[in-house]
Amino acid sequence: MPLPDGVKEVRLYSAVRVATVLRWAASDHPRAPAAALGVVKVARWFEGLRAHLGSLNAYSVGKQLQPGVYTKLSHSNLWSKYAAGKHVPRKVLGKVEEKLRGSRQVVDWPGWRALDVMQPIGTQAVALIRTLNPRIQTACFDKAELKLDRYELRTNTDKLLKKLEQRACWDAVAAATIVLRLAHEQGDQQGAHRAGRSLYYLLLMTAVTSSAYWIAPEIFAYFIHFIFPLAATSVVAYDLHHDAMWQRMQWLYEMVLEHEDEGRPLAGFGADTRRLRRVFVSPKYGFDRMLGFAPRLKHVASEVDESKRRTLAYLQVFWQWGERVLAHGRRQPMPPEHLVEQLEAAWPTTDTTDQA
Repeated sequence: MPLPDGVKEVRLYSAVRVATVLRWAASDHPRAPAAALGVVKVARWFEGLRAHLGSLNAYSVGKQLQPGVYTKLSHSNLWSKYAAGKHVPRKVLGKVEEKLRGSRQVVDWPGWRALDVMQPIGTQAVALIRTLNPRIQTACFDKAELKLDRYELRTNTDKLLKKLEQRACWDAVAAATIVLRLAHEQGDQQGAHRAGRSLYYLLLMTAVTSSAYWIAPEIFAYFIHFIFPLAATSVVAYDLHHDAMWQRMQWLYEMVLEHEDEGRPLAGFGADTRRLRRVFVSPKYGFDRMLGFAPRLKHVASEVDESKRRTLAYLQVFWQWGERVLAHGRRQPMPPEHLVEQLEAAWPTTDTTDQA
């Protein structure tokens, strides 16, 4: 459908950036993870500039920030490469910083080191967390030790992750990634898996409560291919796709707006997501939402005992039901009775098997 006269279309670059991340994910190049992370880094920088300037496309951003390179006869296409995440800015960072104070902070954000799987996290975990937001440090470090000016991670990792989920933001995502990677490097598969679940929810919440909304697909793609594989156990791994996460993020965003219109906000000021996280963990907001938003799992072991295979088969039925409810934009807090038949079909009982 053509736009009305005088109305210009906003150019979207997310699909191009996702494709680039996926190409690096499929590459055996030793620097592939760093290159894929670079796409996300540049995307966040560029989209922040565009939002601040109110620009429709890369050409407009470049012309406002570097008018000297745009003439009637020729102009550089470097800003198109920045928009697509195909080129990492270097010299131009300082020039843009002179015009837009604080713009460089996005590229210099210390959390990028937490997301860079090229370097081990173990020896620098505490130091990295100390560079993050004070509220995130409080969530991660043992309260009694902090009073003695000592920085020790909480021994109760579940409590640590819960506190991060209540403060969803970019720094919380970085901290949860550190916890996940640390558990993975220490051989704690279950710990890494639990951290992966929190990280999944943090990514969704951060996407709907921050400027990450428009670069969410490429963020999801990076984490799915480079971070979440570290959260696999010997039995199961996270079965995620960036398109599916993007769809769930949109459903969550609609839900947030709906509650705001009703005067019951789910996310508070300053990355307060205590109420929003309950959508994922509490039946108060309905089993349809709990199950529809839940991360999918898959078996990775060649041999899995019957009880684990049955559990996953049942979960698939519940997940699919929750997803259907969300997709149709309706509410159904409790699973319907006919779901029992689907559960039986997913994994017949012993009696049914014997009769066959």
